[in-house]
Amino acid sequence: ISQIGIVNSLYHILGQEQIENADRGAIEYIAKLAEGGMRDSITLMDKCLSYGDLTLENVVNALGVTDYSVMLELTDYLIEMRSKSVMQLINKLHSDGKDLKQFIRSYMYFLLDVEKYAVGCSFDLLQIPELEEYKGWFEKVAGDKVSIDFCKVLLGRMITLNSEIKYSAYPKADIEAVLLMLCLEDVNE
Repeated sequence: ISQIGIVNSLYHILGQEQIENADRGAIEYIAKLAEGGMRDSITLMDKCLSYGDLTLENVVNALGVTDYSVMLELTDYLIEMRSKSVMQLINKLHSDGKDLKQFIRSYMYFLLDVEKYAVGCSFDLLQIPELEEYKGWFEKVAGDKVSIDFCKVLLGRMITLNSEIKYSAYPKADIEAVLLMLCLEDVNE
């Protein structure tokens, strides 16, 4: 089912249930996450409704979607070559019990979204929700040639790292090594 078809069906269901406090951005994001699955979209919407009003912020919180603010922060640290901050962030993710392999996979998709946005794709074609905070960051990075070139290199490294850590017994060290090397080398040469 197309994304617009899912959006229309979700609005129909909300109308039948007499739920009027639904934000269009929230419905569109649920449809995007469902990736063509109508049943998935209904399940996701139902879960989000248990959190209250159907706002984009509530959808992000209800579904435990990747915390993109961490990815924005990590990318800024890497662009600025702040190796100590990068290591502290990875250590915090690890100590908070986050699955680092999953984080790198999500980060790779995030960087793909950065590159897609830089070549002119709208948020409709990205996985990231269209929150003002995220839009501002994407505009800032996409408008800076050095930053977007760095993100291109970073995406390549994350694709490789994602493949290499699939069977790693200790992915934290692998991730730290790759990110530290990115901070220490001049990728713009």
